[in-house]
Amino acid sequence: MSEVAADDAFPWGGLLALAFGYFMVGTSSLCVIGLVPVISADLGIAAPDIAILVTVFALTFAIVAPAGQVVLKRFSRGKILLIGLALLAFGMVVAATAPNYEVLFFSRIILGIGGALVSPMCSAIGSEMTPAHSQGKAMSVVFSGLAFATVLGVPMSAYLGTLFGWRISMALIGVLALVSFAIVVIKVRDSKSGSATTFEHIFSMMFQRRAGFAVLAALIQMAAMFCTYALIAPYLIARYGITAELVSLYLMLYGICGIIGNVFVGRISDSIGPTKTIVLSCVGSIVGILFVWGLGTTATLALVGMCIWSAFGMMFHAPQQHRIANMSDDHRGLMLALNAAALYLGMSLGAWFSRTVFIEMGYEFLPLASVIGLLFCIATLLISAWERPKIS
Repeated sequence: MSEVAADDAFPWGGLLALAFGYFMVGTSSLCVIGLVPVISADLGIAAPDIAILVTVFALTFAIVAPAGQVVLKRFSRGKILLIGLALLAFGMVVAATAPNYEVLFFSRIILGIGGALVSPMCSAIGSEMTPAHSQGKAMSVVFSGLAFATVLGVPMSAYLGTLFGWRISMALIGVLALVSFAIVVIKVRDSKSGSATTFEHIFSMMFQRRAGFAVLAALIQMAAMFCTYALIAPYLIARYGITAELVSLYLMLYGICGIIGNVFVGRISDSIGPTKTIVLSCVGSIVGILFVWGLGTTATLALVGMCIWSAFGMMFHAPQQHRIANMSDDHRGLMLALNAAALYLGMSLGAWFSRTVFIEMGYEFLPLASVIGLLFCIATLLISAWERPKIS
């Protein structure tokens, strides 16, 4: 079991340090969303080209997360985590000082590599800090960092960018990454090395039914969520006639409800098990999205639907990581890396599906596409759950 600086019955200090690491990954990946207008004006680049920077991060993350387990297998998990946080800090400095779009593009690759090293290690270390009966709660604490990045990180980046400029905003995020580095050094002591992972192990697990379909479920869930979320602002404006300012309020409440869902999911998962919790998450998300689509006849009911969707949607990730972490003791880090890669690849695919559905069929079909995706997610999960473990 991983060591933490404190000897508490429940290692809050170590888990919160790991959550801060997750917060830095989420903020680093999504900060450009709130900074698109100021970056576009400063560098003279079209807004869609700035938005591509999110995809660059996601694709880099998806490739490096599993590959990094092979390349850095001789390093301890704690060192890999610190290397990742150092790369996040360095990448934000490169971004803050970028003289042109090409350098800014390159900085996103650095950040994607850093994030791909941090996320799986946070999950792997956090999963071993507590006994099995409280593992769900531990994973919900660790993953709360990503939820807070959505609610606080992105708006904070946008606000600072408006006040002081996007370069200062990114530089400050780099400073926060260094703070996270220091906190991990103090609160998390993990000298356990990763398993002797090879590329053969990666492909073997991806093509084993239980493990492969579990990872595929994560990809489908994230793609389904982003299919509507990527264009939720124009959807709400067109469907319910609300103002852009009100959309911002809706999105803030959406994020807050996601945090609330993440707070309760740990106890739920420890009580009924991760698989049933994941199914509950998908079903609840479907109900919420259907309210956003049309069951809610007013903007207020649509907001209720968004809150349900967000709360249940965020309940997916902690039990998913709980389940993934216990599929293979020998390759826990690799399994969590594959899951993390699936999430970010799902973001990219979801955004692409969103644009395609919007152009080919119209905005009103976005929620229906998300519902279909979530139904496929449930089916994929059940296929994985019905298969007996085959990973040694």
